[in-house]
Amino acid sequence: MKTVLKCVIKTVSPVHIGCDEVYEPTAFSVDERNLELNVFSPFDFLYQLPENEVARLTEICREGSVSSLLKIYKFMRGVKLNGRKVRLCPGFIEHYNQTLGMAARDERKVSQELNRFAIERTAFLANDEKPYIPGSSVKGSLRTAYLNFLVGQRNVPRQSGRDAAKKLERVLLGGKFATDPFRCIKVSDFKPVGKVTTRIVYAVNEKKDDPGKRARGPYQILEIVEPGSLFEGTITVEHPERGANIKNPITRKALFDALRYFYGNEKVREDRELENIGIKAPEIETGNGLYLLRIGRHSGAESVTIEGHRSIKILGQRQNASRATTLWLASDTRKPVEKAGLKPFGWVMLTDNLSILSDDMEKVLRSSETAHKKAQYGRQMEKICAREIVWDNAYLTWTPQNQTLTATSAEKATKATVTGKEKVEKMVPEAFYKKLFKKRKSVSAKVTVSQLGNRYEILKIEDKG
Repeated sequence: MKTVLKCVIKTVSPVHIGCDEVYEPTAFSVDERNLELNVFSPFDFLYQLPENEVARLTEICREGSVSSLLKIYKFMRGVKLNGRKVRLCPGFIEHYNQTLGMAARDERKVSQELNRFAIERTAFLANDEKPYIPGSSVKGSLRTAYLNFLVGQRNVPRQSGRDAAKKLERVLLGGKFATDPFRCIKVSDFKPVGKVTTRIVYAVNEKKDDPGKRARGPYQILEIVEPGSLFEGTITVEHPERGANIKNPITRKALFDALRYFYGNEKVREDRELENIGIKAPEIETGNGLYLLRIGRHSGAESVTIEGHRSIKILGQRQNASRATTLWLASDTRKPVEKAGLKPFGWVMLTDNLSILSDDMEKVLRSSETAHKKAQYGRQMEKICAREIVWDNAYLTWTPQNQTLTATSAEKATKATVTGKEKVEKMVPEAFYKKLFKKRKSVSAKVTVSQLGNRYEILKIEDKG
């Protein structure tokens, strides 16, 4: 028996979920007037580029030096190509111009600055590049809250050694994987509802106890999901099968009580720390079926560890501590002078009671259902118009972060994809499983793809042997 909870997540502070992807230099240009990153496919860009410009770009790429990467950024500065728009924080333009104005002869400085200039993407869907929240991020947050909830009800001795955290989890949850009650909690990916916008900001490090002194951590440039964005998905609570030996199964009530207890306390703690350094904490409405949750990068060490059993590594100190000494905050500039505009990362609201949503949220949900029907019709038309191509020699790679299988044609380096682990596993021959999924290595195969315009989708995979 199982209970499926249809849930909605609303972001209430900037959220960045890492996916090991960055915006490549040849995949965007900067619109300085409108404060936007103009993102496009490198294939579309090269296709529309005049032959003499292709030759010039090729020569730059062949240099293979650090300074040649700076030349690529300068080359892309003049590109006029319509693409997907991502908002930029005001400080990015000044940083962009300073970076492009560097002298190419100082390769060490150029290398250092370009490494810092990398724009890290938030998790996105492969088919339309819209942001989403992986189920693993949500489940990890649920688990952290539940473990803290259990610790608050028991007197658990502090564990020691390298595997102290794992030992503590076994004590709290009652054994190994087979008897772990979280094995019965299934969380889907949370897909975007309506228009979900992202923005490029800086992540800056601020000291908690000495606001006048700058922290040592370098800034990062991150794409974040903006506050007010909606995502929908499901949380399934399964009843353990007979003989599972799970002594204390998790219920919906226990799960949501844990969220209220742990993240409610965490919000109070962080609000106090923010106030101490002159930052107003975001006001978040909870209660009546709305629950706090924290997800993504820079959620704070305290929000991903167990109270009373924390061992947090502090930069420059030999011993670990029970609390972090700095906060990572979203900023519009690399070196903020005024701290009032800084915002904490990762806060979201979760509900499984859709009737309590505001009129605006319900309207967005209804419009997304209409959009879904239109998309279904569009996919049917695509199947009619698309043509099938067989790549006799292609290479398969698996990216677990966004659950995407990519096939690259050996002849033309054209790429085709398919997304979703269940769908991928049904498509991939069993002989490829170990190398592709466990060892994360590329596999050579015969691949049938569907082509519609410049888009390719994997239809069938065969072992060449």
